[in-house]
Amino acid sequence: MGCRLADGPVAAWEVATGSGAVSIVLGLRFGSAVAEGRLSLLATDISDDALSLAAENFAAHGIRGVALEHADLLEGAGDGRPRPDVLIANLPYVSTAEVDARWGSLGFEPRIATDGGSDGLDLLRRLMDEAPGRVAEGATILLEIGAGQVEAIGEMAPAGAIVEVVSDLAGLDRVVRIGLGQR
Repeated sequence: MGCRLADGPVAAWEVATGSGAVSIVLGLRFGSAVAEGRLSLLATDISDDALSLAAENFAAHGIRGVALEHADLLEGAGDGRPRPDVLIANLPYVSTAEVDARWGSLGFEPRIATDGGSDGLDLLRRLMDEAPGRVAEGATILLEIGAGQVEAIGEMAPAGAIVEVVSDLAGLDRVVRIGLGQR
């Protein structure tokens, strides 16, 4: 995230923050950069309940300087803020059929947090459509994905983007890093 420090602060946005876990980790890891104004963090969600939970969790972990906003993906997000250099999203990527089957933890999670549509990619498609016009030049997009979704995400990436896959501790494809390069 330190690539733009010479030009000004780095802006990072977490879309669909849910409980705020990712933003909490960023706030803890980069707390001094946030405090010094070298990093601005924005966490958004469409759910007011999720935003309330995230605020509670930020307070419980002593996280300061992370802004919370109500937004539908990038629509309504970050008005008056610099475009994000880093966009992070853990959107629902489970298919509706899997959610309906309520396997494992899916039986306990709110549908809005898990149901990604018939193929699990509905919200990821929307985000990839919106992102190029909303992020900073040279931005990096980090997306948590489900099993078997790497190829589809790669096809959604803008032309010329660099797409890399990061595996989780079990060796499964879990995060796609999309570097948009210079536009």
